[in-house]
Amino acid sequence: MEFNLAKPARFLLLIALAVSVLSAHAQYFHPKNIDVGAGVLWQYTTQLASDGQVGGGGINHQYTTNPVGFVAQLRDSPRALLGFEVNYAYTHPTESYNYYYNNGTLTSLSVPTGTNEFTLAYLARPHLLFLHPFFSIGGGLMGFAPDHAGSAVTGTTATLQTQWRGAGVAEVGLDLQLHDHLGVRVQTRLVGTRAPNFHALVISTDSWTLSTEPSVGGYYRF
Repeated sequence: MEFNLAKPARFLLLIALAVSVLSAHAQYFHPKNIDVGAGVLWQYTTQLASDGQVGGGGINHQYTTNPVGFVAQLRDSPRALLGFEVNYAYTHPTESYNYYYNNGTLTSLSVPTGTNEFTLAYLARPHLLFLHPFFSIGGGLMGFAPDHAGSAVTGTTATLQTQWRGAGVAEVGLDLQLHDHLGVRVQTRLVGTRAPNFHALVISTDSWTLSTEPSVGGYYRF
């Protein structure tokens, strides 16, 4: 299957519509409430189901390395309990599979993968002097792009292709305001999604994953 821009394009359109609606309420939303931030994250992924899809001779299993990545965020928080954020995060793990194909042969496959997260979330950010604890929850899309898209899966006619999955995100953290416009952000992110199979059903585990992503960075508040 070819890489399809339709899903991320629709998501970006939804973001644009949300920003337009919020911007229409000028009495609540002002540029001074907006901040942009970026940070380094460490991703630790857990398989929520230990048993995967039954292959030709047994049960498939999947493992994910724990890479370093980055996250970029755009936030608007005009009220302590009324705000939103747009997130983009990138990591580059290796997805490893142990799978069985039709003749019952156990085979291993490693897929270096670029992951792209696009999410939109509700944001609660109380203002306590120069400390701003926050919580957010939302969802969007996660894209899994194999480094060698189009390469064949051993023992089958399947090929690895870029795949998009729905994703949920939750964050909790603390903003430390150092200046009128500058601050430090410390947070932990939880991102849940279906495990990728790159449209190659033979390696599928039919499992869900949960990534824990502690992050440290900074932000600029307008």
